[in-house]
Amino acid sequence: MTTDTIDLADPALLTAHLADELAAVMARLEGSTFVKRLKLASREQGSIGNRLAGMAADAFSPAAGRPAGVAEAIGDVRDLNT
Repeated sequence: MTTDTIDLADPALLTAHLADELAAVMARLEGSTFVKRLKLASREQGSIGNRLAGMAADAFSPAAGRPAGVAEAIGDVRDLNT
């Protein structure tokens, strides 16, 4: 369907045409390397966010209950800021 054959005054036809065009664009993008890289970056960011959330919970727990890695990271940050 081309814009020449659509009655642009008819919202239903215009909406259907735009939906078809967007579906075609999304189908082409889905297999692209760019989108695959975006998805990978998104998964990596989610993983990092989950780890940070866990570390934040551990960091605000009593000092005696902190895992060694968190205690060390807190010490490193403290040393950098002094």
